[in-house]
Amino acid sequence: MIYTTKEYQPGSIVTVKLGGEITGKIEQIDMKNTIIRTFDFKRVVIPNSKFVRSVIKTYSLENVLKLEVELKIDMNMDIDKMIDVTLVKTNTYDFVIYKEYTQVLL
Repeated sequence: MIYTTKEYQPGSIVTVKLGGEITGKIEQIDMKNTIIRTFDFKRVVIPNSKFVRSVIKTYSLENVLKLEVELKIDMNMDIDKMIDVTLVKTNTYDFVIYKEYTQVLL
């Protein structure tokens, strides 16, 4: 069992290195597994035996969280509108606390 701490608890944003990297929000920690919801909405179940032996970076204690997302867009699109839509969508997430400081950069 993993005892939740300030660093690891439901709601924490983490990157777990297990072969590749998994970045997302911890949804649940129980006796057998830790469940992470990635930012592309995939549910990842990690056995606690692997979770505790992996390299884990927590972002929940950071003041700033930078996410880089690679997107392919049609050059005929209205770029300003795409930036506005991305900004609005980003600010719908509850982990974005200071919404007035959110930026979308190209």
